[in-house]
Amino acid sequence: MSFLPSNVSASLFRLGFLAGCAGLMAGCDPTTPSGNGTTPEPEPEPNPTTCPEAYDALSAEQDSIQTCTNDAECGQVLTGTSCGCTRDLVARTDADTSRFYELLDIQSGLECGGFVSTCDCPPADGFACVDSSCTWNYLR
Repeated sequence: MSFLPSNVSASLFRLGFLAGCAGLMAGCDPTTPSGNGTTPEPEPEPNPTTCPEAYDALSAEQDSIQTCTNDAECGQVLTGTSCGCTRDLVARTDADTSRFYELLDIQSGLECGGFVSTCDCPPADGFACVDSSCTWNYLR
């Protein structure tokens, strides 16, 4: 039981917390719930539940993992995105493709249909960044 008004008790608690942060813990941040200076992980994107949502989410993720500024960034083949060997999509070598494949599975589970591609294997010499997007460096 406190004999102080609640606003005074809360102020004293904050002062004690701040003093503890200053005196005991380097990097203590009283603005975070734990007071340890770390920020919570962002919430993951919700999974799409309709075909239009799945198409939009997959398109955005595809853009994200294929965006490039030079040829050297490209080279991660997105296996299974085509029926032709050099028609599979290509992502940056440093891209985390796990969400892309997760969304591809969701789209398949929703029976939305998949990628449409030409089923051939045109000759290619590595990879290229064309119009800021990773692709194959097709021989002409």
